[in-house]
Amino acid sequence: MNRRDSIAAWLLLGADAVVVLPDPVLFTARKQVVELATRYLLPSVYHAREVVEIGGFLSYGASLADQFRRAAVYVDRILKGARPGDRMKRRAKGKA
Repeated sequence: MNRRDSIAAWLLLGADAVVVLPDPVLFTARKQVVELATRYLLPSVYHAREVVEIGGFLSYGASLADQFRRAAVYVDRILKGARPGDRMKRRAKGKA
């Protein structure tokens, strides 16, 4: 079953909206999923802001880019000698 058939099946089953959960396959095909949901006027909630930036209706979740940036900070601290088990404090944005 392809993505278009899946969305058609949702509509036949009476779906009023769709929640698209985090999934590597769906994230890779996010543009097609957004286009199909838009074509069929099916409100959709996505897990990442990046999907909304290409036309998705709504997201509820953190920015993937921000998560990768935060991970890089932790890796940097560990490579500089911090123990992975140590609690790493974050500063609030704008605080010195």
